[in-house]
Amino acid sequence: TRKESSAASDVYKRQGLDNASAQVYVYNNSGTPDLASRTADQLKGQYNVANNSADAAVMNMPEQVYGVFPETYVFFDPAVPGAEQVAADIARRVGGAARAKGDLPEGATSIPEQAANNSAAVAVVLAG
Repeated sequence: TRKESSAASDVYKRQGLDNASAQVYVYNNSGTPDLASRTADQLKGQYNVANNSADAAVMNMPEQVYGVFPETYVFFDPAVPGAEQVAADIARRVGGAARAKGDLPEGATSIPEQAANNSAAVAVVLAG
């Protein structure tokens, strides 16, 4: 429920995130099929990939809905201690840049709600 997720968010804002507690969502905003699933497979040994799916379409971020992300970004909640460090670590692994969730690049309209409204979420948006 919304109340439970709000309580969980408060815990992360007090205790912070690390690689083990972050909920990593990997999305494909590129034209490369299965890029998100392959990237999730590479990350899942060290991170909790929350949206990993055998159905690659589940991990797609269609530009008609979310806009076009000009490069790969790893979005984090700047109010959560440790979130920027987790995002920076992932960004180094995937060849992207860490960025606050509210700081969308020009051409992008949003990130999926499951990551946008979850302070424990770190969202990897793959472009290319």
